[in-house]
Order: sequence, then structure tokens, then C-alpha cells
Amino acid sequence: MAKSRIKNILEHDNPLKFLFSRFLIRTKLCNLIIIKQKNYNLKFHPLPFLGNLWINPNYKHTANIFFSDYLKSGDNVIDTGANVGAVVLECANAIGSTGKIYAIEPHPLIFSFLQENIKLNNLKNSIVFNCALGNKEGFAFLTNKRSDDQNAITNENGIKVSIKKIDDLEIHESKINLIVLDAIGYEKFIIEGGSKIFRNSDCVHFPIIEKFFQNYGYSYNEVFKKLEEFGFQIYEFSTEKTIKLITKNYQPNENNEITDLLAIRNLSDFLDRTKYTLINSN
Repeated sequence: MAKSRIKNILEHDNPLKFLFSRFLIRTKLCNLIIIKQKNYNLKFHPLPFLGNLWINPNYKHTANIFFSDYLKSGDNVIDTGANVGAVVLECANAIGSTGKIYAIEPHPLIFSFLQENIKLNNLKNSIVFNCALGNKEGFAFLTNKRSDDQNAITNENGIKVSIKKIDDLEIHESKINLIVLDAIGYEKFIIEGGSKIFRNSDCVHFPIIEKFFQNYGYSYNEVFKKLEEFGFQIYEFSTEKTIKLITKNYQPNENNEITDLLAIRNLSDFLDRTKYTLINSN
């Protein structure tokens, strides 16, 4: 284990800063630091994700590139796995004060960090919910991993959290422009609990990581089927601003640069909004 850790440190692009980031996290001195991003700031809470962002503050996930291309002033957004708020703040900047973003985060500690970042950025167009999402109301156990962006619903003992259907939340918009669906394998159950919300939504951004789905006994095809039942078609997209309809023999490849897909309700509206190019599927 020690040899593996040393190897990981030595292979890091900036090993000294990596070590210092872990020192800051362990001592909680990180709480004194603000990580400045282009459109917002994040408090350096003691989490590995934020440590990595502090090391490389210029890192921009492909998802954020898509959000910048897609979202417009006045849009309504739902983020189903808000974490500390990076996506929330990125989207909030794009939709402006006339838009609204609904952020859901089940982990109580991470939720408190989310609230702090919303306050830090003086964000006025967000509504937050501290619960997990699924296909029924009740309680569930949530893992409590150090890798905060990997916590998921578990059958084993963990943190007990409330679980609700997304249709039962106080979300009353007549239309949702974008749903960011990221639940570490629980996506199918969120869709099952959201027939009203999903039918009133234009686009869904979601990851395809098959091992996460298999943890709950299903495959990515079931996610596709449920979204298609609600009137969506599923597309791949690229950083070259192209989209391609997935084929029947589609197989997810987690080695790709982008493992996320898009469920799009109205293709012509999407292309007009983003200026993306549709390419033929092979």
C-alpha cells in the first residue's frame, strides 16, 4: 500500500503541490483558502476533489464546456448530484439571475459545503435539497468515502439519509431546460421517480459507467429505454461540438475522453441553441 502511494505521488504532474494539498486537507488549514475559478469561487474544504482543483485550478471538465455551450439566460436547471457546487455555480453563471437552478445533495456534510459555496458566491437563483433521489420515499444508507464525489446508495451500513422522488420535490417550473443526472449508478431509479419532471425537460446530461449500474443489478440499456419512453433520443457528443445518435450496437467505453451522453427531446431546437453539428452514425 505504501509503495503504491509513493508511486502515485511520484507520477503526479506536480508531486510537491500534491503532497502539500494533502497536508492542508489533513490539518484543515485548507479551510482558509479560496479556489478561484473563472466564473465563481470555491472554498477549499477538506476533500480530495477540491485538493485536485487547488493543484490545477485551470482544469475544466468536458461537462462544463457543454454547459457553457448549451445554457442560456433564464434557463431552469436541475443538478441531481450537486456535491460542493461546482456544477451548480457554473450553470448559475450561464443562466443568470432570471434563471433558476435546483441542487440536490444527499450527504449532510457535503451539503453544508454546498451551502457555504452558494453563500460565498452570493448566489440568489438556487434552491437546494438535502436528500437522495429514487423511485420511492423513505430512507437509505449512503456511503461515506473520502473520495466525496463517489458516495452512493448502499445496502450496507452508512449514513442514513432521506430518499425522495424528484417529482415530489418543490419544483414547479413548467419546463426544465437541463437535468444533470449523476448518481453513481442510481440513475435508473431517479428516472423512475420523475415521470413528470423528465417529461417536462428538454435535455438530460448523464454519465455511462457500466460498473456503477451493475452495482444495482441493471445495465445502461435500461437507462436508455426509460429516457426514450419519455420522448428522448440518446446522443454522444464531443469537444469538437458535434453530436451523433447512438446506434443499437452501442457499447460504452470508459477509456473515451467523454463518457457522458445527452438525451435530447427536440433535435432542431438543440442544434439551434448550441450550434453543434449532427454527424452520421456509423
